[in-house]
Amino acid sequence: MKRFAAALLLCLLLCLPPFFAGCGQKENEPCAHEHVSDWIYDKEATCQKQGVRHKECLDCGAVLITESYHGGHQYENGVCTICGRARYDEQYMRYKPYTVNGVEGYIVDDLGDCKSTKLNIPETHNDKPVLAIADRAFINRDTLTDVQIPKTVVSVGEEAFRSCTALRTVSFAAGSACERIGSHAFCDCPALTKFEVPHGVTRLANGLFSGDAALEDLLLHDGITAVGPEAFEGCVSLLTTNKNGMAYLGNGDNRYFLLLNVTDKTATELSPEPGLKIVGAYAFAGCRNLTTLTLPAGVVTLSDHAVGGCTALTDVVLPGSLRVIGDHAFDGCSALSAVDLPQDLFGIGSCAFSDCAALSAVTLPASLRALGNAAFANTSVTPTESDGLCYLGSADDPHFALVGITDKTVTTLSLPAGVKLIAGGALSGCDALTSVTLPAGLLGIGPYAFQQELQTNAEQRALISVTAVGTAAVTARPEDAPVPLSLASPAAWAEALTGAYLSHYWLLQ
Repeated sequence: MKRFAAALLLCLLLCLPPFFAGCGQKENEPCAHEHVSDWIYDKEATCQKQGVRHKECLDCGAVLITESYHGGHQYENGVCTICGRARYDEQYMRYKPYTVNGVEGYIVDDLGDCKSTKLNIPETHNDKPVLAIADRAFINRDTLTDVQIPKTVVSVGEEAFRSCTALRTVSFAAGSACERIGSHAFCDCPALTKFEVPHGVTRLANGLFSGDAALEDLLLHDGITAVGPEAFEGCVSLLTTNKNGMAYLGNGDNRYFLLLNVTDKTATELSPEPGLKIVGAYAFAGCRNLTTLTLPAGVVTLSDHAVGGCTALTDVVLPGSLRVIGDHAFDGCSALSAVDLPQDLFGIGSCAFSDCAALSAVTLPASLRALGNAAFANTSVTPTESDGLCYLGSADDPHFALVGITDKTVTTLSLPAGVKLIAGGALSGCDALTSVTLPAGLLGIGPYAFQQELQTNAEQRALISVTAVGTAAVTARPEDAPVPLSLASPAAWAEALTGAYLSHYWLLQ
């Protein structure tokens, strides 16, 4: 029995060595390295430095291969944190130096050699902020599908993305500084389905989304105060609220924020819903039978051409909240014989009541600071004439607004102290005018107030001497935020009034 056990133990010992041999090799033979590791990184690579990595045998630990390798970019917010390169190839876009409010940076001028279809515009270029997108910068780029705009961008230019036919999404970064989107900036983008207006943008410019047939979801905010003509022309998919023959665009919980248009053109009396803030451009166009219009409290803006051409309109109720009556707002309302302007009204646009033939009298509110060209042209309103100057009065001041002059050959002019406004175009055509004295109490000047036949001639502009009347700010439209001006001399006043800012509204303090 003992001999049998010893023999069995000997057999087991002879059989054990093959179980301990690596990779199936025979005893004392080299490892076959049948089990190989993944890459083991000895030195991590970056987009700017090579790294080192190797593979080894899992059975014997032998190093089988060692190589150098290149690393990729490490992106955060669309920009590599190591080298600063944009996620796609936005560094190939064309940039130009640009300054906004004293801040130096760049404006994106063109797509350049950038081939990206999903465009992530960087916040910086050459270590300076990207501040704007130029007019027509990406027009007709039909390969763009998605665009991300950084928070540093203050303005998007006119026609910037016009006819980007594949463009589906546009995103403004959180905390966007954008204050202006130019006219037709996103028009003719038939694939665009959603757009959120940045909170700094207060005006939806002319033709902004025209032709965007797929645009459904337009997210508006409370700060929007005006809508330009044809902003939504052809936007047949917009989600609207329709009630009592009128179509509205909503804003959050307020479904009646913006009156888009009247769907019942046969209506004779209309009273838009409470909650309305903006009456859109051409909102009542074609309402030939409309006789009575009552706007609810809370409306702040009647956009351009809002009620124009309503030839049967005889009665209109304007709420005390109304701040701006846009260009041509009531143009051609020939039956309108009276209008009670709200006491807090800030601006009346050019031709606002022109061709209201039955309108015989108007009292301007003392709050008015902007009065456009020919606001009451071709009406029965008769200005008050005094010493060759024509005025429209307020309740307490018959000389409140200078609206015209009878003698266009005048060479010098000193306006009386009671004048608070100079209407747009009031002194236009006074080509011999060389000296103007503005009263200290003047509050506003309308566009083209000092337009001359030789307007483009710098020498002619220099001949007009204007007295300084304190500080000034200008705005292209009454509802826009004014931009301060620094005018240190009569020459600077003359140059600005008759040159660079001739077409603007001036606000004086």
